[in-house]
Amino acid sequence: EVQRPGHADLLALHATLLELRRTYPDLTDPRFDLAVTRSNDEDGWLLIERGSMVIAVNFHADGQELELPGTVRSVLQVGEVSVDETAVRLGGHSALVGQRRESRPGAEGP
Repeated sequence: EVQRPGHADLLALHATLLELRRTYPDLTDPRFDLAVTRSNDEDGWLLIERGSMVIAVNFHADGQELELPGTVRSVLQVGEVSVDETAVRLGGHSALVGQRRESRPGAEGP
């Protein structure tokens, strides 16, 4: 029912997520040992690292600031998100999918 409010947006988000899975192999590699996770249940956030990819999610209504594992470029933002050299600021109920930048100049990936 893509004509209903919000449904077209949700469909577009799912299409974008599927495209990310096709574009960034680190998101689909089935090996569990490639993932590193940190979370804080009280503050309601989750940070996942899989290869060069970083996923930060704020499940809480209040904003959160999370330290990033190196310099990350955003490939998808949901909600209020801002990224700088060392941290991501996530508004309430928001998320970031990012790719860690390589140290070599010009090697930023797709």
